Amino acid sequence: PSTNEVGRCQIITRVKADPGGGENIAGRFSDLAENEIPARALTNTQNQTIPDPATDDIRVRPALRAFKSYSNANQVSPGETTRLTIRIQNRSNAVAATGVNFTDSLPNPLRVATPPNVAYDNDNNPNNTNNNPCGGGTLGTVNPNDTTLNFSGGNIPANGNCYIYVDVTVPSSTIPPANLDNTISDDSIGNGSGFDSIGVTGQEGRLLVVSIVAITKT
Repeated sequence: PSTNEVGRCQIITRVKADPGGGENIAGRFSDLAENEIPARALTNTQNQTIPDPATDDIRVRPALRAFKSYSNANQVSPGETTRLTIRIQNRSNAVAATGVNFTDSLPNPLRVATPPNVAYDNDNNPNNTNNNPCGGGTLGTVNPNDTTLNFSGGNIPANGNCYIYVDVTVPSSTIPPANLDNTISDDSIGNGSGFDSIGVTGQEGRLLVVSIVAITKT
């Protein structure tokens, strides 16, 4: 300003995180990004500058996150069937996740049931009829006793979800109690948008094998 009054210039702009390549986010749930204007980086025609840096932090999180759950409160008895639900969430507010793909290796002795009863959905309500659920992604051919699920071709809109359902079972010879930890590794969900992903840990994807008969005393 031409006077001694204090002036201010505020610049507001929209920014976005560059998806980059896999594993570019260091933390599992987020990574801290620091935006800094260094000291004395600002100049003008009056040779004035700023003596200290101006900084602000923003947390960048992986856009894709996986979840797993089972029917019957995440429990199954030997020889019985439970319904496995895999949810892939796109947490990006603006960018669709294209070409979503992943492999789920079931822990021994968990396997696909007969029949598999595979289904897909966008809103976790299988009674609804969704057009093009999961953006056309599928598990391909799923057969009874399969121990690996391969999902490919998924397209999930911004702030959208893909739900995958399949019936699984454990043999009647399985000895309870047993914890079957069904995992998906971090950054293992492939996609054409360059998004990182949060997988499913053993505890998060755990299925408990319990006895079909319980004896109690009082």
